Amino acid sequence: MTVATKTKSQQSHSQQAIRQALSLCRRHQQPISLLAIEMSEVAALAAEIGHERTQTVTQHIGRVLNTHKRCEDILVRYSTGSIMLAVLPATPATGANALAERLMSQFEKPLQVDEFQIEVPLRVGVHTSVDNKHITANRLINDAVKLLRQPGMHNHILLSPQTQTLLAREAGHPGEHNIVEELLQQQQGSSTAAFIDTLMPALSAMEEQDRMILVDRLLELSTRNPSRLACQ
Repeated sequence: MTVATKTKSQQSHSQQAIRQALSLCRRHQQPISLLAIEMSEVAALAAEIGHERTQTVTQHIGRVLNTHKRCEDILVRYSTGSIMLAVLPATPATGANALAERLMSQFEKPLQVDEFQIEVPLRVGVHTSVDNKHITANRLINDAVKLLRQPGMHNHILLSPQTQTLLAREAGHPGEHNIVEELLQQQQGSSTAAFIDTLMPALSAMEEQDRMILVDRLLELSTRNPSRLACQ
C-alpha cells in the first residue's frame, strides 16, 4: 500500500466515524464537538532530538489521549498524520473545553526520552456545532483543523468563534450547569438504586413519547459501551 493510499484510507475512516457520530447527534438534536490535537514544531523538535525520538513523543501523545478520553469519544488520525481528532458526541462547548483542558494537563510534566527531557509542544483546537441539520463531516473537520492554522496564535487551547459564543451563552445559564453537576455528584456518591430513585419523579412526569426517546438514547449508549469495565 502506498503512502497516498494510506492517507486516503485514514481520511475515509475519520470521515466515516464523524458521520456516524454526527448522525446520532442530529437524530437526538444534540451538539457535537471536535478537538483537533496537534504536536506543533515537529520539524524543530526532530532536528533537536532526532526523528526516532520524535516518533516516540508522538506515540506517547497517542497513548495518553486514548487513555484519558471518555468512553463515548472517538479518536481518529487526520489525513496529514500529525493531527489527531477527538470526536465528542452529545458534548456542549463547556464539556469540550473542559475535556481539552483535562487532556492538556496530562502533558504539563516533561517527557523523559533517553537523555532528553521534552516539553511536549501540544495545541488543541476546540469546535462545537449545535445546529447540525446541514453540517457535514468535512465541514466539522475543517472548522476544527483550521484553528491550528491561525497565524500568530500561540495559545495551547484555541476556541472557534462558535465555541466562544456558546461558552458565553452557557455561562449565562449557570442553573442548568449546576443541575448537571449535582446529578453527577449524586451518581458518584450513591448506589445505583438510590440514584435511579432520585431520577424517578422526573422520569414519571415525562410524556410517554419523551420516555421512548430516553429509552432509545440508553439503548444507543449500551450498544456503543457494551461493558462498563471497558470504560475503566
